[in-house]
Amino acid sequence: MHPIQTAAAPNLETWKPRRFQRHLVPAPRNGLPQELLKSPYFLEIGSGTGRHAIQFALDNPALRIVAIERTRTKSAKARNLLEKLVAQGANEHTTPQNLVLIRDDAIHWGAHHIEPSSLSGVFILYPNPYPKASQRNKRFHFMPFMEVLGEGMQDGADLVLATNEPSYFLEALFILPRFFGLDVVSKRICDPRLNPRTNFEAHFFGLGLLCYEVTFRRRTREL
Repeated sequence: MHPIQTAAAPNLETWKPRRFQRHLVPAPRNGLPQELLKSPYFLEIGSGTGRHAIQFALDNPALRIVAIERTRTKSAKARNLLEKLVAQGANEHTTPQNLVLIRDDAIHWGAHHIEPSSLSGVFILYPNPYPKASQRNKRFHFMPFMEVLGEGMQDGADLVLATNEPSYFLEALFILPRFFGLDVVSKRICDPRLNPRTNFEAHFFGLGLLCYEVTFRRRTREL
């Protein structure tokens, strides 16, 4: 049976989420940019070298996106890529004015700055799968931080998750609709004939590995 059709592992039936303790989360390095205080925005968690975030900003000039990356090296590469765009032609068609690059821990930043119904959408593209059983609580769908994302998303907003790990994909399909108000809109195997969105995706396509994507939509809140 193909991985995309396989049922979730039965041991997930007894899993219950832990409450997110916002007051215990360390303060982030960065604040919330002023232009986002009253404006909904898209959020990319673990944006790496900025490849997807920059292209999204260019393709959608009317939408704002915040791209958060924790590591210094990848953050620097994202800024270098953005600077190259500016150098090539600083005008509204080549330079995204709607992109905010932030080097920070996404959980620290989100715990302090994501307000209810402030997110137009979320991208989590190829997160660390933490494949060992002892690492399960570090996977996004098992983290209490999902409570922040679920509350932060506007009704009808989408969360796009991509991974090369079938088990990660299946767990997310099982957990997120049951506990975080996110319904499955679509699921697919990524097409390697299309331009890769991230460096990880390019690497996996190059190795001939299957990559999986699921889009979740924030359920309408009950009045």
